[in-house]
Amino acid sequence: MKFESIPAGGRMLSVYLPPSYASGGSRRYPVLYVQDDAELMEHSVNFIDSLYASGELPELIVAGVPSACRNDDYTPWPAEAVAPGRPGFGGAGRAYVDELAGRIKPALDAQLRTMPEPEHTGIGGGSLGGLIALLAAYWRPDAFGAAAAISPSLWYEGALDYIRREPAPDARLRLYLSVGTAEGSLKTNRQRGMAASVPEAARILLAKGFPAQRLRLELEPGGTHDAMFMALRFPAALRFLFGGGAAEPGGPARHAEAEAAEPGGPARHAEAEAAASRAALAGSAAAAQSASAIAAASDLPAAAAQTAGQTAGQTARYSVPGTECFPLTSRAGLEYRIFVHVPVKPAPPSGYPLLCAVDGNSVFGSLAEAMRLQTRHPKGLPPGIVVGIGYPTDEPFATERRFVDLTTPAEMEGLRPDGSSWPANGGAEAFLDFLQAELLPELERRYPLDPRRRTLSGHSLGGFFSLYALIRRPGLFRSHVAGSPSLWWNERMLLKLLPELEARLQSGGSAALMLAIGGEEKGSMLQDTRELRRRLLPLAESGRLRLTYAEFEDEGHVSVLHPLLSPMLRFAFLDK
Repeated sequence: MKFESIPAGGRMLSVYLPPSYASGGSRRYPVLYVQDDAELMEHSVNFIDSLYASGELPELIVAGVPSACRNDDYTPWPAEAVAPGRPGFGGAGRAYVDELAGRIKPALDAQLRTMPEPEHTGIGGGSLGGLIALLAAYWRPDAFGAAAAISPSLWYEGALDYIRREPAPDARLRLYLSVGTAEGSLKTNRQRGMAASVPEAARILLAKGFPAQRLRLELEPGGTHDAMFMALRFPAALRFLFGGGAAEPGGPARHAEAEAAEPGGPARHAEAEAAASRAALAGSAAAAQSASAIAAASDLPAAAAQTAGQTAGQTARYSVPGTECFPLTSRAGLEYRIFVHVPVKPAPPSGYPLLCAVDGNSVFGSLAEAMRLQTRHPKGLPPGIVVGIGYPTDEPFATERRFVDLTTPAEMEGLRPDGSSWPANGGAEAFLDFLQAELLPELERRYPLDPRRRTLSGHSLGGFFSLYALIRRPGLFRSHVAGSPSLWWNERMLLKLLPELEARLQSGGSAALMLAIGGEEKGSMLQDTRELRRRLLPLAESGRLRLTYAEFEDEGHVSVLHPLLSPMLRFAFLDK
């Protein structure tokens, strides 16, 4: 048996001493305090010994801390049970962490050859144990310089709100987070949010300025909330928290000195770690697509994430830096995939301006890359949030869904031009309700936004929808972009509704609209768009409508999308 029972501070710890400890001498070791009596370590002892032998991991002491009532010790505040007949939660976590830092740790330091400094001391756990380990990083950085939160119970009532509300933990900490993409998928209570909550926590931490190279998020594709998956992640957590020189005398500072002598110095090391870490929010997008419960942020910058199983030399999915993605289910039970470009530059005091693009699956990647490039230079675009409103599919267009969301009710006769049947239609009002009552409030909860500077954009049926929103939902968006709008829909109904917009603007309202179309599109499309522009010109000349019009020569209905992007970004984000 490799564990010894050692009393410390009133609890009987299960302590794993590394292979070289018995040889005596003056060598001291870092320590990781693990919740639930080191159950995570028990399932991986031999593998960890092999990491010691190969030099991949410095030797350390692992101290398992038992709990007579984990629902009390590992929870930060009282909460009701998650299901009838189950015990509630006592919320004694802060007292437990103080006991661990103030009594148990000093007692163990007095008995063993430990490295007692916080930079050599970590805390870890799984499930509720992972939750309390993460919170210990907030509460007692004087004792713990590293934390491993494996499948942490961030579904716990108020946990994510706490992370949103509080400043990021001490920037000298190292934080390891992991979750399985299928965790909570079979639950019907608040635990259903397990998989999505962990990437969300990582996103919040980075948004608050926690150093990306000191945060690692790993996603286990298909992983469930079981000990077998948590044990798989435990060695990876040790590598990140204590590998790479963290346990050497002098700790991270000494390691940084060594790096400085290498070509590229610390920056090169940080880039390498960052690139490895970025992959799980990039790679997590793939994981998320197979498990709709998870929010796959594709750029927890630099050192944020890794998909489990990905190693050096393997091919990873590319993702646009500075982007993330989260699932959102409407009150009507419809699933959406929301893509977000998050600026590197801080928000102005009033918040970021916002551009929402429908058909997010097809346009978001190009929009986000264009925005990332054009906001880098001081004379470029100001920072802003770009959101793609998409669907849970890898296809560029979700035909059935978009026909419902982007159209008004219409009786369609015959077949479509490609010979297929017409999909169901007519959900534009319901989709606008979703945007107004659900999506926009959720975006404002997640990001600092300026509610006075919103733009809605769409192409084809999306262009029809943007114009419909301009006419029927005044004030929901300040500006609208309609690319190649399907003005033919429902017997050119938008042209028939135009007097509503004209009357509102003539009575003192204001609006901004960008119209664009390809010069090689169908003659009827060109004719309708030019007719709409002609009718709107008097409003533009009166100053009630900021109207921008563009025809892109030699571009067709699909190819016009990319030439449209830069003018659209200028229209949305340059405050004219």
